[in-house]
Amino acid sequence: MQYDTYTVIQRYAKEIEEGQIQAAIRSNYPQVYATVHPENTASKAVLRKLNMQLVNPGLHIPDRGIRELYLYEQEHQ
Repeated sequence: MQYDTYTVIQRYAKEIEEGQIQAAIRSNYPQVYATVHPENTASKAVLRKLNMQLVNPGLHIPDRGIRELYLYEQEHQ
């Protein structure tokens, strides 16, 4: 099976983010946040695959500009 560069980067990004979410859960953090530039469609696709929800589409971060804020919330067992 052959992958293009975009697909490979998305797969690695997803694995890294999944690892970050799992580390947060193990450390008893019930929520994980991520920020992304509004035009970064690849990163936004990864966040959606990880079931992260857009909670603020216009967050202003000093020295970085407008970002979208996503949230992953651990389901209560």
